[in-house]
Amino acid sequence: MRHPILKIWDLETIDKKSDSPILLRSTKIPHPAGPHPVSTVTLSNALTHLAVGLANGTVLLYRQLDQSIFSGSTSLTALPKPKIVRESPTEPVTGLGFKEPTEENPNVHLFIVTTNNVLSYQASGKGSGGTPTVVDQVGTGLGCATLNWQSKEMIVARDEAIYVVGTDGRGTCYAYEGETKLTDHWFAADDWSTGTKSSVYTHTNYLVIISPPFTPTATSASATVRNFVARGQSQPNTDIAKVTVFDPENKLVAFSGTFVQGVREVVSQWGDIYILSNDGKVKLRLFLPPPSSD
Repeated sequence: MRHPILKIWDLETIDKKSDSPILLRSTKIPHPAGPHPVSTVTLSNALTHLAVGLANGTVLLYRQLDQSIFSGSTSLTALPKPKIVRESPTEPVTGLGFKEPTEENPNVHLFIVTTNNVLSYQASGKGSGGTPTVVDQVGTGLGCATLNWQSKEMIVARDEAIYVVGTDGRGTCYAYEGETKLTDHWFAADDWSTGTKSSVYTHTNYLVIISPPFTPTATSASATVRNFVARGQSQPNTDIAKVTVFDPENKLVAFSGTFVQGVREVVSQWGDIYILSNDGKVKLRLFLPPPSSD
């Protein structure tokens, strides 16, 4: 296996010869134990820190990335040497995210999600550079962890619930107890929080939850799936994926829909949600106003 390659482009500057964004850096991702596949990558808002998670449980941290990129060097390999902040062959890295500095806490923290735990690592400021600490013993699979829109907490989606985890430990938990009770809250909604999750995203205050492909039936617990079958849209041996957009602040489902071709990616951009299906087509552009607590 070859070493994975890290490439950084300047998307705002176009090379006139190639009519493509300018490539700023291109270098191998080093690891003393040999090459391993990259499972997840995250970049801080200020471009100061870059973290790379590997399938063998290793997390590499690049610091002062912005200084290296904008130093004037034209060498494609001119990047700071990454620091290994975690190694655990028994726990693959499934999610990463930086908690951005605030007035109360001016330091950058790195969330590390594995199949078993959520860890926090102080990446800047006094006391940085120690060992990552476990902040919650709840892990998840690849694609099922993402930062919330404020870049303050990690959202961890599991089959039984969705957890919100901060640097001090677990916060809110969204999970059914019975048919309509959400932990610490009551609301009328579809079965968005139950069943297997394929991936989770954020769009401003909303959570976007994707189910893995499944065969729709008229006896499904989901009203959205039952309606899909009732409309005669279900074909024999045809799987669908379910997309649910949930507003945690107001405890309601803003959108729930099904996609025959499955969902490859969800993009939150320009104030809208774009859903890309597995056939390579954008199947839905969804505009949702910012949730209001009034």
